[in-house]
Amino acid sequence: MDRLEKKNRFDGSLRFTAKDFFKLSGREKQAGLREEEKIFGHFGDPETYLIKEEYLTYRSCVCGDNCASLLFVKHGFRFIVCGRCGFLYVNPILKNETYLEFYKNEESWFEVLQNPVQVELDNLKFSYGLEIIERYLKRRGKLLDIGCGNCGFLDAARKKGWNNSSGTEYNLKALEIAKAKGHVVINAGINDPYFSGKTFDVITLWEVLEHVPDPRAEIHDVSALLNPGGSVFILVPNRDSLINRMLREKSGSFTGHCHINFFNAKILGALLKEAGFSVLHVETVISELGNVRNYLDYGDAYAGAAKNDLAFLTPALIHDNLLGCKLLVLARKNT
Repeated sequence: MDRLEKKNRFDGSLRFTAKDFFKLSGREKQAGLREEEKIFGHFGDPETYLIKEEYLTYRSCVCGDNCASLLFVKHGFRFIVCGRCGFLYVNPILKNETYLEFYKNEESWFEVLQNPVQVELDNLKFSYGLEIIERYLKRRGKLLDIGCGNCGFLDAARKKGWNNSSGTEYNLKALEIAKAKGHVVINAGINDPYFSGKTFDVITLWEVLEHVPDPRAEIHDVSALLNPGGSVFILVPNRDSLINRMLREKSGSFTGHCHINFFNAKILGALLKEAGFSVLHVETVISELGNVRNYLDYGDAYAGAAKNDLAFLTPALIHDNLLGCKLLVLARKNT
């Protein structure tokens, strides 16, 4: 089985129709909860349609510049583009204590992660990621999964013989799951004193870097925890995906309260290089072709049922041009 075939196996909009996947994976129910509306209800100003200033904090771009232009406003958050490096990010963002207070008790997305259809797809995705890691790192050393969620990746790693693995997580429900599964998971960030003097051979960030207030600092902190020659594996939403370019503010990737950083291969590669890494592997996964076809057929991108009549749009076309929904990068710390 070649790499594209393996990727297609965990691509929900290829395995099912986009409409069926939306329903079968539990996303239909989760979307109905309207997490963004709950956030705006707590922190929003109904007169300005923006989040109230007392809950917000301002930040600079990852390149250090503060010259940016407004792209759009969604759910009360401003999405801006840096005039210097082109980074797309939310500014201002929720204060860290405000966001963590909300996130630690949030359970709606964990219902999706526990859904049997999603679990099957995630298991295939995690196995695919481990294959890439093991291709470049010949021995199964010490592994840390930052923001490990329901421990799906730690489960997959343990099954493949990564016996010295652990994770970090803030969500209380996720911590209960980790404890029940017997994983070592720390309720803290990697700057916590717990990690003083500890080092790792591999650090993974599965859909984490888009959430952190200072991704540049996070990458430098990851580098400090890695042994020389160690690897970092990153999966993030792809700012340059076809679905994002088409839908813009209608894209589910652009939430505002939790997805606050949007990387492409160029910007993420530059941040890794600056932190002392050499990028070894870049690709995209998850085509979202079903959603693309729905939208091009004038339907709801996520719940429509378009016919498969756009044969020129193939997974190979999407991924060969780095247009997939998720960006996957593996980099090695320079010795």
